[in-house]
Amino acid sequence: MTNMRRLLNLKQSVWLDYLSRGMTRSGELHMMIADGLRGMTSNPTIFEHAIGHARLAYGAFLEMARTDRWRALEAKGAKPQRLLWASTGTKNPEYSDVLYVDSLIGPDTITTVPPATLRLFEDHGRVSRTLGEDDATEARRVMKALADGGIDFADVNHTLEEAGIEKFMNSLDSLLDVIASKRRALRAKLD
Repeated sequence: MTNMRRLLNLKQSVWLDYLSRGMTRSGELHMMIADGLRGMTSNPTIFEHAIGHARLAYGAFLEMARTDRWRALEAKGAKPQRLLWASTGTKNPEYSDVLYVDSLIGPDTITTVPPATLRLFEDHGRVSRTLGEDDATEARRVMKALADGGIDFADVNHTLEEAGIEKFMNSLDSLLDVIASKRRALRAKLD
């Protein structure tokens, strides 16, 4: 069973956010549609949208940390749950290959980075804080401009969510394959 079929079985509607001419020429797109692909976009604003939403989430996190309720919990030993930025590999070659990593660096955050993206970031990424106090205000402005331009945020959110699920499922499958292989090798040594 393919990852796309697994997602469909979980009642998820799979979207592709990196449509290219090569996919149509090679027949890859046709195969993906036959396998259950429900929609696609090559809209470059998806990157602005993703980063904008992450910055809004970070702003909400900072606002929460300033509340009396949080300060009372913190005084009793509570620690904040860090924000997790996931699926930070850039799929569209028209954009920086470290776009998401470079754009989402801040205190109390964790970033999961695919190995290839980590190597690229080590090579030419910028190690500096890129999330700040004023980002939520700017992100709201960007998000409003995108909405005013006709961008359907429900659709974009769905697309990003689906792509993220697929990436995690691929990573999990890969990890489970490695574990199974090592288990077989260890068993063979014992036999």
